[in-house]
Amino acid sequence: MMTTKFVSVEEGNRRLLVLAAFLDELPPERFDYTKWVGRDWGGAEDLSCGTVACALGWATTIPEFRELGLRLKLGANGSSGAVTLGDSEYASYGTSIAAAQELFCLTSLQVNLLFVPSGRALYEKSTPKQVADLIRSFANERWAYEDED
Repeated sequence: MMTTKFVSVEEGNRRLLVLAAFLDELPPERFDYTKWVGRDWGGAEDLSCGTVACALGWATTIPEFRELGLRLKLGANGSSGAVTLGDSEYASYGTSIAAAQELFCLTSLQVNLLFVPSGRALYEKSTPKQVADLIRSFANERWAYEDED
């Protein structure tokens, strides 16, 4: 399993665009912006069980990200699943935020903007396409900012 520590902004943006392209093809009925993964998740790594997931939950099914160690795991005390990066028996909100920070070179504020519906950018009922558009817009703006330095 590779480590993603100290990933560059450029690599983080490239990974974000991989996720956005995936979300463009995701059926809206399989997407729920409010859940890392649905409570009916049976543990299938590819989410073939028919459950819903958010953008970061679905990212765990992308082979490139799985190779880096991104996984859905059961939450603490058997609660619904959450995301981890690397070895962890259980996952939580905190491990999900940390995984997105490391994988995509994001601050916690940026993770919340992209992956947690709050009304600041998108709302709970957002579609995968809307989230993909937000991710693309963010990555393109971040590239423009980096190019100015």
